[in-house]
Amino acid sequence: MMALTKDGNASEVEDLSSYEEDGNPVVPAPVPEEDGQNEENEDTVSDEAETRVDAEEVEITSKKNIRWSRLPFCGNTETFQTGQPTDQNIHLLSPYQYFKRYVPDELFQMMADMTNLYATQNHTNKFQNTTSNEMEVLVGLHISMGTLKFPRVRMYWASGLMLTVVEASNMSHDRFFKLRSNWHFSNNLEKPADNNDTFYKVRPLFDSIRQRCQSLEVEEEICVDEQMVPFTGTLNVKQYIKGKPHPWGVKLFVLCGKSGIAYDFLIYQGSRTELSPESMKRFGQGAAVVLHLCQRITLPFHRLFFDNYFTTFNLLEVLLAKKILAAGTARVNRFADPPLKSDKILAKQRGSFDQVRVRSNLTFKRV
Repeated sequence: MMALTKDGNASEVEDLSSYEEDGNPVVPAPVPEEDGQNEENEDTVSDEAETRVDAEEVEITSKKNIRWSRLPFCGNTETFQTGQPTDQNIHLLSPYQYFKRYVPDELFQMMADMTNLYATQNHTNKFQNTTSNEMEVLVGLHISMGTLKFPRVRMYWASGLMLTVVEASNMSHDRFFKLRSNWHFSNNLEKPADNNDTFYKVRPLFDSIRQRCQSLEVEEEICVDEQMVPFTGTLNVKQYIKGKPHPWGVKLFVLCGKSGIAYDFLIYQGSRTELSPESMKRFGQGAAVVLHLCQRITLPFHRLFFDNYFTTFNLLEVLLAKKILAAGTARVNRFADPPLKSDKILAKQRGSFDQVRVRSNLTFKRV
C-alpha cells in the first residue's frame, strides 16, 4: 500500500506491533483443513470477512508513535479474484433498457401517485390525474431538452423549432408545465418532524439509483473522489469548488471504477452528511467518507485510489487491515513529517525519488 506526496495540513497516526525486529510481519502457523472439499469455500468466506473489518475495531497509531525506516518496499503479490466468472457473451442493452435498470417502472408509478396526491392537496385547478406512462414521457422530455438547450422552455413547442421528440410525445406545453409544477416523489404530509435530510423529497429517486449501483459487481481498480451535480438555484447545501467543470452545485462523494461505472455515492450535506460520528471523530471527514463507501467492497485486494483530501495515515492502516490495497497523493504533515529528501535535492536528477516506510509496509514516496 503506497502514499504519494504533496504538501499540506496535519492529521493523526498510530503504532503497529505485530511485526518482528527485522521488519517482516509475523505470519501465524497454518491451520490444517479437516475437509479438503471445503477448503476453497472457507478461504473465500475468510477473505470476505477480512474486508468487512469494522474500522472502529482496528487499532490505529498515534502520531507520536509513528516510526519510519529505510526498509525496502515489498510490493503486494496477492491477486484480485473476481466474485463471478466473466460472461464473454454480454447482452448489450439499449439506452432505454439501461436507464430502466436504475429507474424502474415502480418508481414511475410512485411518481404518478405522489404527483396526483400533491395536486389534490394543493387544490390545483383542472388537473387531470397522470399515469406512469405520462411520467416517463415527462422525464424523457427533460432528458432531451438537456441535450439541446434553448433560452426558454416554451421554445421547444414553437412552430419551426419543435423537436421531433416533442412532437412524438404528444404532450402540449400547458400539460408539460402543469405536470412539472406538481411533480413529486413523496407525500409532503409524511415529512418527519425531526427531519434533517435536505433531499427527503427526492430520496426515493436517490435510493433507486443507489440500489442499482450497489447491485453491480465491483471491478478491481476503483477510486473515491468528489463529483459536482450542476445546480445554480437556491439550496442550503449548494457548494462552490474552484477548478471543477461545474463549480456550483451539489457535491457527491463517489466510489467508481476504472470503467467509469459508479458503485456507490454519498450526498454531501455538511454536518448532516450520512457518516458515522465515531469515524468522523476518529479519522476526520475525508477518511470517514472513504471508509463509508468502502463498506460496499466485499472481496479482498481491490486497488483503491484517492487524492490528498482523503489520504491520512490512519485511513491507510484501516484499509490495509481490510485487505484493500490503497494509494493516493498525500500531505506531508499528515504523515508525521517523514524523513525524506527535499524537493531541491530530488530536482537535481530527473526521475529521482525517495521513500520511507513503516514496518506494516505502508510506504511514503516523494517524487
